[in-house]
Amino acid sequence: MKKRIRFVILLALVLLAVSVCTAQADEPLPAEISSYFSGDAYAGASITDTARWGSGWFVLVRTGGGENVLYCFTASDGKWVNSFSTSKAIPQGSHTVEIYVTNSIAEFSAQEHFDGQFLVISQYNDEQGYLELFSAYQLSSSGQWNLIRIISKDSRGAIAIGDGTVTYYKDLNQSGVIGTVQGKFQRDLRYISLSAFPRTYQKAQQRLTTPPVLPEDSELTAQEFRFTGGRKYPVYSAPDKLSLRGGNGKAQVSTNGWIQVFGKENGWILIQYSIDKNHYRFGYIDAASLPKKANAADLDFQRISAVANEKVSVTDDPLFSRSTLTALSEGDPVTLLSIMGEWAYIEGSGFRGFVPYTSLAFPSAAAEGYSIYTGSSGAQYDLFEIRKLLYDKDHHVYAVTGVYERVATDEEGMYFGDTAEESLVTYNLADNFHADMQSPSGPDPDAFEPVTDLYAWYINAYLEGKAPVGRELIFSCDLTDEQNETTDADFWFVTTQIRLNEKNEIEYMRYHYVPWA
Repeated sequence: MKKRIRFVILLALVLLAVSVCTAQADEPLPAEISSYFSGDAYAGASITDTARWGSGWFVLVRTGGGENVLYCFTASDGKWVNSFSTSKAIPQGSHTVEIYVTNSIAEFSAQEHFDGQFLVISQYNDEQGYLELFSAYQLSSSGQWNLIRIISKDSRGAIAIGDGTVTYYKDLNQSGVIGTVQGKFQRDLRYISLSAFPRTYQKAQQRLTTPPVLPEDSELTAQEFRFTGGRKYPVYSAPDKLSLRGGNGKAQVSTNGWIQVFGKENGWILIQYSIDKNHYRFGYIDAASLPKKANAADLDFQRISAVANEKVSVTDDPLFSRSTLTALSEGDPVTLLSIMGEWAYIEGSGFRGFVPYTSLAFPSAAAEGYSIYTGSSGAQYDLFEIRKLLYDKDHHVYAVTGVYERVATDEEGMYFGDTAEESLVTYNLADNFHADMQSPSGPDPDAFEPVTDLYAWYINAYLEGKAPVGRELIFSCDLTDEQNETTDADFWFVTTQIRLNEKNEIEYMRYHYVPWA
C-alpha cells in the first residue's frame, strides 16, 4: 500500500498546482449542444462532464455501450458545430473520468511552470481515492491541442512530451530524468491513441523512430508530408493490390508516425515507414491517402532488364532489418528500377523490393547482337559511350566517335563505369541507321523514341531544343584543361548499345541507362 499512498499524495500536489489556476466557469452547457445527444444515435448515452474553453466546449459522454467519448464543439455562423470527437485519447473503463480547462500548469517533477490554455483529462479509481491517469494537452497557435504531459500509476512518474522528444522522469517527487527519446509521433488530441503511447523509457526506445538518412548516391529521394492522423492503410510491395504484401500479408502503415514519400505511380505512392527501431519498410499505399494539395513527384524509374546471378533474398527493408520479403533463384528475370547506395530496387513477378546490386547480371550484349569489345585483360566491354557526333554543314550526322565501357564493381561491391580508353573508335552510320533513344519530352521522360536524326535528338534531349548559334557543338572530351576554363562545353557522354553491319557501320543504336550516369 505504500506505493499507492505515495502516488496519491504526489499526484495531489501536482493537481493542487494545476487546480489553483483552473479557468473552469460555472457556465451551463448551451441547450443546442445538449440537444445534440438527444437523438436515437445516442440512446443510453449520458453527459458525464463538460469544460468551457475560449471559443468552444469539450463534452465528455459515456455511450450506452459504456465507451467514453470526448466531443469538441466550436461556434460557426452563430451555431455550435461538432468539430471532432475521439475515444482513443480518453481512458476507458468504468472508473470516473473528469475534464477541465486551465490557463496554467505547474509540475513538481519537471520543476517547470507553463502558461497557455490546457485541457486536462483525469481518471480516478472506482472510489475516487487516487488518480490513475493524468494527461494534459496544450492549445497551439494553429488551433491544435497537443499532448504535453502524462502521469500514470503504471509508471509512477511523469512523462514530458515535446515536438519530437519524450522525456521520462524518475518519480513525481524528483526532478531526475531517466532519459529522453527522440522520434516522430502523433500528439494531436484528435488522432492520438493514449493507450498506444509508450509509458516507459524502455518502450519508447523500442517504438519511437526518426526518418532515416538515405545513402548519398541514392536515386530515390524522399519527401515528408503531414498525413491526416489516426488512419491506417494497407501496404503492398508493388503498385497493385494483387502484389506481394509484407508482414505475412498484413503490412499496414499508421499515419500517427512519420511517412517518407518517394513519388506516385498509377494512383499509388511509394513510401517508407517504421515498424520499430530495428524494422522499417518500403511499400505502396493508395495515393488518395495523401493530404490535400500535397504535390508528390512522379516516380522516375529506369527500367533495365536483368537477371539474378545467384540465389538472393529480396527485402523491403534494405536499411535496417533486411528481412526477407521473397527470394530469387539464379537466372530469375527482374527489372532494375532504381539504385539506392549498394542496393538495387527491382521488380519481379508480383513484387518489388531490394537486392544487393552485385547480385544482378545484365543480359549479354552479344546475345542480342550488340557489339562487344574485348580488352587486353580479357574483360568484355558491352556498352558504347558516344563522345562526339560528326556531322556535315546541314547537321546530318554521318559518324560517331566513342569508347567501349562496362559496369564493374570495386572491392566493396560499389558499381562504377570501367572504360576501355584504348578502344576509342569512329564508326560511320549505315544508310539504314535507326535508333531508340531516351525521349526528351512527353508524360513519360523515360520512354524511348525512334530516332534517325541524332543531331536533332541531341539538341532536344540535352540543350532544351536550343541549337548553338554560330559555332559547332563543343564536346568536353575534346577540350584541354586550359580550354575548359574559358569554354562552355555543351556535351556529356551518351551510353548506348550498338549493332554493326558487315561494313562495320552502325545499323542500330539503343540508349542504355547506366547507374553512374
